[in-house]
Amino acid sequence: MSVDVTSMTAEDVPADGTASANGLIVMSYETGALPLDPYVQPDVRLQGYAHDVAMALCMKTEGYHYPVIEFDWNSPDATPSTRYRRARTPEEAQLYGYRLSPSDGDPRVREAGDYISSQPAAYQTQLGACADSVSEMDMFSTVVVGTNAEIAGIEENRPLRDAMQQWRDCMMPLGIPDLPEDHPGLAPSLASTWELNLPDSNALIDLTSLTSEEVTIAVQDAQCNASSGYDRLRYGLYWAAEDQILAENGPEYAARREQIAAQEQVFKDYILEHRDEL
Repeated sequence: MSVDVTSMTAEDVPADGTASANGLIVMSYETGALPLDPYVQPDVRLQGYAHDVAMALCMKTEGYHYPVIEFDWNSPDATPSTRYRRARTPEEAQLYGYRLSPSDGDPRVREAGDYISSQPAAYQTQLGACADSVSEMDMFSTVVVGTNAEIAGIEENRPLRDAMQQWRDCMMPLGIPDLPEDHPGLAPSLASTWELNLPDSNALIDLTSLTSEEVTIAVQDAQCNASSGYDRLRYGLYWAAEDQILAENGPEYAARREQIAAQEQVFKDYILEHRDEL
């Protein structure tokens, strides 16, 4: 199942508030919702919770603690996960530059990672053994992942390429020699200077090291992105392509959603049965 968006234009992109082909998803650039979101995989927060419970039970048998990141799937705040992450606004860039904001990710994940990495060698050995054991459990070894959809032509789309050039022209006065050429964002030289070029860099969450230079560049980056229309158009192209795929393959995706829902129920049942044993 594939769609080529090379020849799509802004006129082919519906407006925010438009419902997907089957009415399950509403287009929203702010949230990044896409038509195929419900068909990708079980809720990663739910799957992660079940995985943590399984790991914690395994580690407990050897006298070790394993941090569990809980997820209340019945909470009104448990909104569906989305896959498209919109560009940062100038206001957000003013506050955070290119660093992670407090709303980016779950701080419990980093805290759990810090705890695990601080444990001695014996803990790490048992951790590896438990990870192998848990990965072989049926509920984790058969998880549906991916949309089974291919979207081609994003980088070749002429309106998007034009928007990219507008972004570069807008950024040129800053005199940055290695501005990205394929999509807006932080120049590699600056990412290296500010130590933001590694996914697990502590600088990503360290707002105390945020400089006025970084803020100035990040704000202009965000302003140029908004004025060029690049990110909104890119989101719109993904929306239009996915909605077309969904409209043409409705029965297949309905069956896929049933499979995902069944897997999510398995996770819930496991959590409810075992979480009180921790």
